[in-house]
Amino acid sequence: MIHRLILILSTAIVLPSRSEASPADPALESWSYLSEIDGVQVWRKEFQNSEVIAVRGITHLPYPVEEVFAVLSDNVSSVDWVPMVDKKTTIRETTPRSRIEYAGIKMPWPLRDRYTVAEGSLEIMHGNVYKISYRSVDGEYTDPERIRARIDLSTFYLRPENANSTYIDVSLLSDPMGSVPKFLVNSFQKNWPIQFLTGLRGQIEKVRLKSLSQPTIGTDLRRTH
Repeated sequence: MIHRLILILSTAIVLPSRSEASPADPALESWSYLSEIDGVQVWRKEFQNSEVIAVRGITHLPYPVEEVFAVLSDNVSSVDWVPMVDKKTTIRETTPRSRIEYAGIKMPWPLRDRYTVAEGSLEIMHGNVYKISYRSVDGEYTDPERIRARIDLSTFYLRPENANSTYIDVSLLSDPMGSVPKFLVNSFQKNWPIQFLTGLRGQIEKVRLKSLSQPTIGTDLRRTH
């Protein structure tokens, strides 16, 4: 499962109160609260020398942490649910827990499509907290048909709360580059945590449904008699 790690732009369900935060995650004091929609808290943060805002989504998922991570690390299915991602390729593995990936991003007409090349890494912290991080890298791959975008910050924390519940905290600072007005970029960025976490929930349910619909070995054997 570790070798299948990583999604892009790549990370809702029910969050009790805004005051609750994971001790494994960066402090919320430096982030500004925006809203809570569909159980997803949305936060924003400004950085010096950047016209693009960083966004952050926090929620609880009613699934085991291993199940959440399995869906996040499945690159094949990520194009079905990760917002705007239409292609995903591993360029090369750098360590057993990190690799460099290409992701194609489908932009709305008439904008030209984008792509990112980023290194993703996995760290399993104390308390079985999963930390997945991404940053853009240069010189690894070029797609002449698309404009190269940047990921300056992308972090995912998964913390098990119990056997069937996971606290998830995702953050993203990404610039599509090119001539897209930054106020439009920021407007989209604010919706990304909700779209991402809602898509993740839907994909987990889809995987669960598919698993339930598949016959077990025992069922197959009984049918042969």
